[in-house]
Amino acid sequence: HNGFAEPAGRGSMDSGVDAQLRADGVSFTAADAALLSAIAEHGSVSGAAAALGRSRARALDRVDTLESAFGPLVERHGELAVEPAE
Repeated sequence: HNGFAEPAGRGSMDSGVDAQLRADGVSFTAADAALLSAIAEHGSVSGAAAALGRSRARALDRVDTLESAFGPLVERHGELAVEPAE
């Protein structure tokens, strides 16, 4: 302890807060960020979906929905391989 009092309302964050980015009625959430991060890490929607315990179809559908609202998020290389859009 540094001897200073904590300012009111600070010192701990409310873990119940879910920040969202919205465009065209679509919310970009922490789960979407995790999906895109997993795509970058695994190099494919299939690999990302498996790592996150989702189906490939569900993950791909979510990427398509996000891209319709926010623009290109991944570059497609063939049917399965993707990488973050630059």
